Amino acid sequence: PSNAVINWTNTQTSIGLLANGTGNIAAFQATNTTGSSITANISATPNFQGCVGNTENFTIQVNPTPTVDQPANQHVCYGASTSLIEFNSIIPGTTFNWINNNSNIGMPMSGSGNISSFTPTNNNAFSDTAFISVMPVLNGCNGVPKSFYIAVSPNFNFTAPSNQTYCTGQITSLINFNSTANGTSINWVNNNSSIGLASSGTGNIPPFVATNSSNVIANANIIVTSTYLNCPIITHSFNIQVNPSLTIQQPANIEVCPGQTINQIQFLGNVSGASYTWSNTNTNIGLAANGVGNIASFTALNNSSVSINAQITVIGVSNGCTPVQRIFSINVNPSPVINNILDVVVCHGKITDTIFLVGPNVGTQYTWTNSNPRIGLAPRGSGHIMPFLATNNTSEMQSGLIEIIGETPAHCTALVKVFKIFVNPIPSLSTNNDLNICRGSNASLSVSGASSYSWTPVNGLSCSNCSNPTVTGSATTTYFVEGTNANGCKSVDSIKVNVNQPFDMIVSPNDTVCAGKSIQLNANRATRYQWSPVTGLSNPNIANPIATPSMSTIYTVVGYDAMGCFTDTASVYLMIGQNPTVSVGPDISAQTGSVINLNSTVQSGTSVSYNWSPSNQLSCNNCPNPSLTITGNQMLTLTVQNKYGCTAVDSLYIVTFCKNAQVFVANAFTPDGDNINDMLIVRGTGISVKSFRVFNRWGNVVFEKQHFQPNDPKYGWNGKVNGVPATPDVYVYIAEVTCDNGTVYFHKGNTTILK
Repeated sequence: PSNAVINWTNTQTSIGLLANGTGNIAAFQATNTTGSSITANISATPNFQGCVGNTENFTIQVNPTPTVDQPANQHVCYGASTSLIEFNSIIPGTTFNWINNNSNIGMPMSGSGNISSFTPTNNNAFSDTAFISVMPVLNGCNGVPKSFYIAVSPNFNFTAPSNQTYCTGQITSLINFNSTANGTSINWVNNNSSIGLASSGTGNIPPFVATNSSNVIANANIIVTSTYLNCPIITHSFNIQVNPSLTIQQPANIEVCPGQTINQIQFLGNVSGASYTWSNTNTNIGLAANGVGNIASFTALNNSSVSINAQITVIGVSNGCTPVQRIFSINVNPSPVINNILDVVVCHGKITDTIFLVGPNVGTQYTWTNSNPRIGLAPRGSGHIMPFLATNNTSEMQSGLIEIIGETPAHCTALVKVFKIFVNPIPSLSTNNDLNICRGSNASLSVSGASSYSWTPVNGLSCSNCSNPTVTGSATTTYFVEGTNANGCKSVDSIKVNVNQPFDMIVSPNDTVCAGKSIQLNANRATRYQWSPVTGLSNPNIANPIATPSMSTIYTVVGYDAMGCFTDTASVYLMIGQNPTVSVGPDISAQTGSVINLNSTVQSGTSVSYNWSPSNQLSCNNCPNPSLTITGNQMLTLTVQNKYGCTAVDSLYIVTFCKNAQVFVANAFTPDGDNINDMLIVRGTGISVKSFRVFNRWGNVVFEKQHFQPNDPKYGWNGKVNGVPATPDVYVYIAEVTCDNGTVYFHKGNTTILK
């Protein structure tokens, strides 16, 4: 019946249906949270007014909702392949359908199943992305779709720069890497920053000044990397070559003389392989006008009288860079020259004239050599050949070869002149020896060895130009004879004619000789002497014998000249004087400070003078009996001389002594100001006081003086102590004294102050 009640039961509530119910089963949301189908058994039993009808059974099968695992997004770099895209589900049997919103990457718009690996495309300047949605399907049920994307990077490759070459100092061109992909990062690294480019950077390389401070080619390898997101790095490299700047070592200026070899001139640069060309402004120096490479050795030329200068310009080129120029000079100085000089002819013994060595070039110095120094000229010299005494000691003409070397201020040297100096011999004269004749006598002179002769002076000669004149002697004369030979050379010799003349001798004056003494006699103006008598003479045949006469004697001397032409006689009277005798008495012993009288006795002649020595402390030193003040031990000597000059000497020795009695200090004094016995004074003779001290009864010093002479009130005690009169009492004194003979002793005693 239509109004029956139907009761139902459900065996599987997990499908989203209650376990039981009545009536129709209302619509419900089927659920299945498992990975497999769930079947619920439904039993429906009708009941009408208590009557239960037949139970009907049926099933409700709930399939699971299909799922798909979330596919991973992919970022694919240009030119790379995608990864296999596998769709997975936890529910077996699930199938998958997918759609693509961007077929520009090279992927179909839709498909089913897994997406195989492929190489996507991107012709844009930026990344291109395709979004893919995948739908899981199981038993006709669609699950929840999942989306993912494939991002394809653009082509971020760049143009690889070509290798570049520059010269140092040149500004490079912009290096543009020309990358078309937006967002591409360009980085570069330079392995040689010395070329002027930083060691690293980003983006294009702007122009920079190429540098190379070395002398070899500098190469820098530039590695450029292009990066886009996390795509593999694209790397290109290229080379920048910077050629070094050529530096040419400055060639030194050259200054040479004609005929001098100029060694090879090498052009040296800092860059190997450089090439050089040169040009010369003056080919008169012996060098071509131009050339390539080093300048080969050549011989310098200068046929003029002035310096020749050539400017040499050398140009160096290396690696096609800017040429470098250097300029230097070659100066070829002229050779020295000299004015003409003629041979010289001179006689032996003559002084030559100055041979002037001069030339047209100012400042030229000349040196010369002489092959034969025996002509009187040195073997070498410099400057003018000054006058010299020509020499030839032979009988033949002698010559010297003179070679002159000139040196200009630029030190160019050359043999500029050769000439000879001839020295003719002079005649060798032979004359007779010097003559000795008496006044008024005649003698013959002779000479030989020359062609002609001339005698001077002519006085007394029989002829003046003959070889053997006769001379009449009147005075000693030297006659000179000049002989001339065939060459006109002259020599001179001489003959001395000694003419002995009458003479007057000079002898010693008369004199007195002390008995027993000697005296020297003197005679002169003669050549030979004879004294008489010979008694008492040391030698009677000399001009100055020693005479020791025993009595008064007249000595006569006869003088002779050398030839015995003339004689003269003279005499000397020697008178004997008696010697005095003197006595000063015996030695004396005396007290220092005492005064004694000295007595002398003179006998055997009258004493005319006295001389005592030493004269210190004597009343006089030239009297016979002086008084002497005794000071110390000493030797006194008296010398007496009589009217004949004869002397006698005697001496005595004085021995001194010192006694205590020589010192006196009063045993009492009255310092009351009445000028009578007011001072206590050290008195004495022959002494000096080293110290004087006065003590009171307790031994205290009340007065003291040092180093003074006795008998002086300035050094006496006035009876006061520290300016206050001392108490009348007995005081002790000590005086340390030194005698004139050096003896030291102490004088002690008591003294009393009386009132």
